[in-house]
Amino acid sequence: MPSDMLREVWLGLKRFWALRWIIKGPILAFLAFVVLVIIAGVVGGGQEEGEQPEAAAVVQTETATQNTVVATASSGPSLMPEPTRTAEPSPTPRVAPTPTEEARADLTHQVGDARVTPNGWREDPGGQFFKPAGGYKWIVVDLTVENTGDDEYAMSTLLQMQMRDGEGRTYGIAIGPKLQGSLDVVIPVADKVRGEVAFEVPATATGLKFIFKQSFGTKQAMWNLD
Repeated sequence: MPSDMLREVWLGLKRFWALRWIIKGPILAFLAFVVLVIIAGVVGGGQEEGEQPEAAAVVQTETATQNTVVATASSGPSLMPEPTRTAEPSPTPRVAPTPTEEARADLTHQVGDARVTPNGWREDPGGQFFKPAGGYKWIVVDLTVENTGDDEYAMSTLLQMQMRDGEGRTYGIAIGPKLQGSLDVVIPVADKVRGEVAFEVPATATGLKFIFKQSFGTKQAMWNLD
């Protein structure tokens, strides 16, 4: 209901404002930068006469597929997607089965007071109005994070999560993909949350690794995506 939605938004804003400035400061600066970029794009687009936005007419044959997390015997845990066997391509996303508890346990790492478990990852082609930049793709990682500390755990995707390719280049979070659950939250003691975080990486990037690190500290964990 509208009143419930407004109440949830108000509570979310109160929780965010209660965060330390050293956490919410970079987030607010990043959001301000995004707003300026959007405004500049709108103003620049208005100066071009006779140009009409084109509706997306091409449907990508590759749909966003939720991939199963598979534990391997490599140097680190792997998020290798399980091959999907179908007789013919389907226009709708295919969701892979949930990984077993044994596989999930092999992928779980303790990073400070956070117990982090990747549930899988997928590639998001974007929609009609938001798409990855030319030559890039969106990678969305599904995570479960549990607070094992004695205090509330303030989690920030901007400060704590990165994607790295096989050549050592790192990539920050992407704003645009439609995500199922937010990870920019405050987790109560002994509680956990599940959500998604997205990254924009080159379409040709290989050897991708997802990194989760402490906001303040040196501990981090890394998972292979391919």
